[in-house]
Amino acid sequence: MTDTAIICHSCGAKVRDTNARCPRCRAFLAKSPETVAPSSNLVRNVTLGILGVAVVSTAAILWNTREEPEPPQVVAAAGGDPLAGRRPAEPGGSAAAAALPTGEIPPDPAFARSSRLVDSPDRGDEAALERLRAAIAQNPQDAAALADAGRVLQTLGRLREALQPLKQAMELQPDQWAPAFAYGLAAARTDEWSEAVGAFERARRLTPGDAPTSYDLALARQKRRDYAAAIDEYNAAIGLDSAAAAPRLGVAISLDRLGRASEAADAYRDYVRLAPAGPDADRVRARLKRLTGS
Repeated sequence: MTDTAIICHSCGAKVRDTNARCPRCRAFLAKSPETVAPSSNLVRNVTLGILGVAVVSTAAILWNTREEPEPPQVVAAAGGDPLAGRRPAEPGGSAAAAALPTGEIPPDPAFARSSRLVDSPDRGDEAALERLRAAIAQNPQDAAALADAGRVLQTLGRLREALQPLKQAMELQPDQWAPAFAYGLAAARTDEWSEAVGAFERARRLTPGDAPTSYDLALARQKRRDYAAAIDEYNAAIGLDSAAAAPRLGVAISLDRLGRASEAADAYRDYVRLAPAGPDADRVRARLKRLTGS
């Protein structure tokens, strides 16, 4: 290979291009374009190659990391059916599962409607309600119209609206059992437990021999978590109607919630004896088994 000479731009000396500095003046030498071209081309080619690889790699990474939609989850059934997660649920399945006895304290029994409470002669429709409102507008002290309006509102499902006219009827007839009992039931249906207790206590004083009144008073006290007072009134209802099963269940639940397990078990047994096929019998048996171990 033949060395190429270059001219020092500082002192004008002719120098071999292999020198980095001029041997005469020690100035740094500038390479000619012809001299640097091969190395520059090489560097450019290498750089372009690296950039090309980087672009391809980046595109590959972006492609492989695209967000793909997740496949639908299919939960296999316990029996191994791989399509179980796609099958429609059995009608009423969740309700049926919730109804299974678990051994927990059974739910409270339902309120009773005394046979002494006479139905309103008006039909439960808007037309009847308008007639009653017209009568009340003419005479705001018409207790019968107020009571009937409250009952019609209950029939129409407007429970909260029914409270006011029923309470007015009760206050206008403080010595009458029917408006007090009707208002007690209305308050119970809207979870107004203090109002229900007060109304049933008034009805109980006015008609102490009515078993449903005594039972409803006991249940309202139980709903208010006054369990000791509820037990006393349940026992009074049992004294008025020894064949009734619901007061026995109420006694058992209140005793159970007070932690008096042995007494609660006896009361649960009384309920099962009187209502072996009752709506709460299976739950009661499950609770008995948990309380007694047998």
